[in-house]
Amino acid sequence: MAIHDILQTEDHNESLIVMHAEGTFWHLYDRSCYAFATQVSQMHVHVRPYKVLGGRKVCWLGFPMKYTEKYLSALTLVEETDKQRTYKAPLPLDVEGYSRWHQEMVSAAEKKVATNYASCASPVAMVMEDAPACDTPPASSLHDMTSEQVINRIRDYELSTSTPMQAFFFLAEIKQQLKKML
Repeated sequence: MAIHDILQTEDHNESLIVMHAEGTFWHLYDRSCYAFATQVSQMHVHVRPYKVLGGRKVCWLGFPMKYTEKYLSALTLVEETDKQRTYKAPLPLDVEGYSRWHQEMVSAAEKKVATNYASCASPVAMVMEDAPACDTPPASSLHDMTSEQVINRIRDYELSTSTPMQAFFFLAEIKQQLKKML
C-alpha cells in the first residue's frame, strides 16, 4: 500500500491501530503510531519527510512481526489481511493530543538533525531520514578520541535508524580508532 493511501486512512483514524507488513516488520504510521506509542508500548518513533506528499513529515515506528503477540495480545483484532492488521486501540484517539505529540516528534527530530549536521559528530545517527549528511569529520574526530569517548560513541550510536552501509562505515571508523589506540 502506498504511503498516500495509508495516510488517507490515518488522517481519519480515531480508534484503531493499523499495522502494515513491510518485510518481516510491522510498520505503524501517524495516528496508529501515536496510539501504539502512547497506549500500548513506548518505542522509538521515527520521523520522515515524504517528497511525494510535498514534504509532509510522517511519524512511524516498526517492530519485528515475531513480537506481535507480545505487544498486541490484549487488544481486539478487528481485521486481518496478508499485508495489514487492524486492532481496536485501548482508548479512543485524542486528536488534539495527537497533534501536539506529532509536533513534538517532528521538533525533536529536526533538533537532532540540526545538531548532528552542525557538528557532523555522528551523521549516521540522524532521525530525519532525508536529512543531508556531512562530508567532513569534526575537529575532534575519531583520530584524537580517548577510549571513553569511543565507548560513548558506540553506546550513543542509533543502530535502529541507520542503514547497513552506514553501520558498516561506523564500525570501520571505530575499528580504525581502536587500532591506533592499541
